[in-house]
Amino acid sequence: PTMERRMVGTPTSPTRDYSEFLTKPQLKGIKRFFKTCDKNNSGTAKMTALLKEVRRNRQMRLLFGLEGESKGTANAAFNKIFSEMATEGGREITFKQFLAFFYT
Repeated sequence: PTMERRMVGTPTSPTRDYSEFLTKPQLKGIKRFFKTCDKNNSGTAKMTALLKEVRRNRQMRLLFGLEGESKGTANAAFNKIFSEMATEGGREITFKQFLAFFYT
């Protein structure tokens, strides 16, 4: 099954758990993707690791709206997306911050 971006409201907190709004296969795919980016199993993923994996994963490029974009355009768009996810302005995010992005 393909993952699709679902809009279900604005998060009230970066720590709110939105998994109840995803199908089990969607949540499983997003968790698996994030785990691939969490290189040291710390529960966080760095922007560089996420971008590298987004480039490799067509479903995630589609989910982020980056499929078919030039490398420069995709990088700029992903940097903007990441800055929205990283609510504290850091260079890494938690899974809940990553998941919350899909509901804003």
